[in-house]
Amino acid sequence: MEVLLLKKFGVCINEPETTEIFESGWNWLQSLYRVRQRWVPVYFKNVFTAELSANQRPESLRSFFKKYFNQTTTF
Repeated sequence: MEVLLLKKFGVCINEPETTEIFESGWNWLQSLYRVRQRWVPVYFKNVFTAELSANQRPESLRSFFKKYFNQTTTF
């Protein structure tokens, strides 16, 4: 996932041919940042989650990304 995110970030920065395309990609990145507490482990590492074990958390994150993002998701 990290590699995919870095690749998409590079595409967002380096490949837009118009400012509108860049702004669209940048808005997507900002939306990820706004919900960072939901998917960045450091924000919930000290939170008791009875329903999730430490091993299930990465799977939970994968489920989150699968639900909202796929290869056809535009920047």
